[in-house]
Amino acid sequence: MKKILNLVFAALLVSVNTVSLAQSNNPYDQRGIDYMSSLQIISNDVKNRGVKDLNQSTLDYYSRKIPLQTQASEEMAGTILRTIKTPGFKLSAFVDNSALSKDAKRAIKDIYTGSRDMAPEAFRAALVSKVDNINEMALASAEKELVLSLAAITYHAVSSSDQLRAPDNPSVHCEVFGEGGSAPIPCWVAGTVIGATIGFQICGAWCALGGAVIGGVIGALCE
Repeated sequence: MKKILNLVFAALLVSVNTVSLAQSNNPYDQRGIDYMSSLQIISNDVKNRGVKDLNQSTLDYYSRKIPLQTQASEEMAGTILRTIKTPGFKLSAFVDNSALSKDAKRAIKDIYTGSRDMAPEAFRAALVSKVDNINEMALASAEKELVLSLAAITYHAVSSSDQLRAPDNPSVHCEVFGEGGSAPIPCWVAGTVIGATIGFQICGAWCALGGAVIGGVIGALCE
């Protein structure tokens, strides 16, 4: 497992720009900003310092270095990696089979599939409206925090890169299957959802954020 995990950092090349846009109706908006900054820090280290290992020491180091407050373990990282690399893996089925409530599952899928046919500006506006809906939902407080955190990450991913949809090259995106059919999204976005969901089921919000970072890194291997 360690040899496989060592490959993760070697393949991560994520570039983001700091932006001033914000979801004023999302109490966890700062997490989206911190998430994108965290990926930039790790990316810079990969490119400039040759970081190649993802053991517990490395995870602990980045939990102190990045602005996003997280919790993660090597065992959790291994679970996320195995899930992402499962042959025939389908993200919507993964969310459906999680222990989350029906409403939380639907909200998460709405967040990551909403960019299929929208321009970035329209998608950002739709996310703001979606946050209003989430705030009104009768979700358990922990689930609401998870969903709003993912909405913040998605919003700032769009703000930073101008899109969530994958490039035209079919080798660098992941297919998302659901009730509305299938569509491509960047694999690091799919990895973020997977990691956050797995982490949340292990120890709640902090593990969800740690899992989101790990999943985003691992997902970049597909790109």
